[in-house]
Amino acid sequence: MRILAAQLHVPAIDTREQQRAHVASVIDRLGEQLRARPVDLIVLPELSTMEYSKENFQRIDEFAECLEGEFYARFAAFCRDHEVAICYGTPRREGERTYISQVVIDRHGDYLTHYDKMHTAQYGDSHEFEYFTRGDRLAVFEIGGVRAGIIICYDMRFPELSRRLCRELDVDVILHPVAFSRDLSFPSWHPFVTTRALENQVYFLSINRSGSRFGASMLCPPWIDGVTPATVLGDEEEFRVVTIDRDVIDEVRARFPFRQDVLADYDRLAVRGA
Repeated sequence: MRILAAQLHVPAIDTREQQRAHVASVIDRLGEQLRARPVDLIVLPELSTMEYSKENFQRIDEFAECLEGEFYARFAAFCRDHEVAICYGTPRREGERTYISQVVIDRHGDYLTHYDKMHTAQYGDSHEFEYFTRGDRLAVFEIGGVRAGIIICYDMRFPELSRRLCRELDVDVILHPVAFSRDLSFPSWHPFVTTRALENQVYFLSINRSGSRFGASMLCPPWIDGVTPATVLGDEEEFRVVTIDRDVIDEVRARFPFRQDVLADYDRLAVRGA
């Protein structure tokens, strides 16, 4: 499967009209990318339809919409026109609640799944807990024989979530849309990405928005060394194609049999000493 990881520029957005113009511009830019290199799936960053800021979160009702709202319809039409699937980030309203969501639409413009962020961050430049509801379901989908699971930004710091996607639900790639600003948590972001990819032996695509306060998306294969490094993008808007290769996954798991050596009962082991 070929994935277009889109490190998007998201401008200052103060009104619904500016938000509409931004989404239209994103769709145009993605169309230009597909004309040069077709892919199976496009992945956009966390909350890619709006500016990430406390000020905008305070007005979230203006920028959020229901699952199959206006922007869903625009992205669905784009998917049909270009025969490509997309996973885009948006504030999703359901009744009185709003979620940080990733919505997946297939190449026919049909709904596949959506994931609501389970861990809402409330430190550094993050102010999510006050404005968004936590999700309570996992999301896995398949395209071209490749299984993908979704987590969002802060979710990566909880290994049980990635472990269940990889060990129980057998995903080949974790899609990790983020809005990582350069606050106190930024330096630990890439080590977490590397650890999650290697400990679970999967591809891990951590896709940020662009800009001097963001950038540095990290695309990590199931194993890295001096010959096969992870890919780290710069600060500018960039579109990078990643091939998810099942043969590479199988080879890595055969050479490094971590999964075979996992014990089933760590929580039941006796403790020696105080």
